[in-house]
Amino acid sequence: MIVVVEGIDGAGKSTVLRYVMDNLSQRQISAALVDKHDVAMSTEIDKRRVERVRELIWGIDTPQGIQDRQREAYFKYLIIAAWYRLLADYISERMRRSPGDVILLDGWYFRHIVKTHLRTGMTVDALYAIVAPVVGTIDIGLKIFLDTAPEAAATRKDYSDHEVGYLDGFEGYSRRNAFVCYQSRIRQCFLKEFSDFTVIREAEKRTAAENAEWMVDHILRKGSLGREQV
Repeated sequence: MIVVVEGIDGAGKSTVLRYVMDNLSQRQISAALVDKHDVAMSTEIDKRRVERVRELIWGIDTPQGIQDRQREAYFKYLIIAAWYRLLADYISERMRRSPGDVILLDGWYFRHIVKTHLRTGMTVDALYAIVAPVVGTIDIGLKIFLDTAPEAAATRKDYSDHEVGYLDGFEGYSRRNAFVCYQSRIRQCFLKEFSDFTVIREAEKRTAAENAEWMVDHILRKGSLGREQV
């Protein structure tokens, strides 16, 4: 069973998922936690190619004052789509080897769709139509949005230029204000456009362990039923 967990930057996804892993382990349920960066290749040449794609996506910041942000954002989106295809192949192979495992995905391409929508003005449907055929179909059993207030998320981390929206033309009177405003836009858009996600409301009002218990309960209840094709 594949479980996708999304949320704004600083929502606490990674922390909660570590608790989910511990909880499932205590129940003797085999599980694996997969981050969006986790792509493994068997040959050295493939490993080098993967590293070059990773560098294009996460290693190079957009220069300040770039004239055509829309074109740059669209180009990067296509590279991200190719990356998620590699990740989907990696996940499919893991599921083939261990079909009974629970695979926990710390984010998927949905948030990239939202961010690219905010950057370019392209519709979410159009962006989904681009990425879905490239990535292919994997069998997702449960999609969860960890709904944390941006003000609470802002207290949990330092902010990169990506997270405050500076690279997308968003501004604020401080980095914290920019972070809250930008992440609020992401949150509002995500909840509007992806209504098929199960939402953990006001996640910041519970501990990570409590949110993990909620997730585990839904994973156990979902079981092998109600697969969704995305």
